[in-house]
Amino acid sequence: ALFPHSGDLVLMGTYDPKSQVVSCFEQQWACHGGIGGPQEIAFMIMPREVNWDLGEVTQATDIYPFFANRYAVQARCPGDKSAASA
Repeated sequence: ALFPHSGDLVLMGTYDPKSQVVSCFEQQWACHGGIGGPQEIAFMIMPREVNWDLGEVTQATDIYPFFANRYAVQARCPGDKSAASA
């Protein structure tokens, strides 16, 4: 693997695009972050009474700044030059 924090060996199961079945190495019902299948569609789930304006959240990278702003945390996103250094 070419990433500094990945394992020495990365195992991927097979993927059948026709049936959208992903094989897993553990005994489980689904696979997350694998190749293919419908797991690339992101979503957020919350109680019905939570009435947040998520209009500015249009992609996955918007989630952290949204919560950082909501809970008054200084957002320090990778590559963000505008964030103050601690």
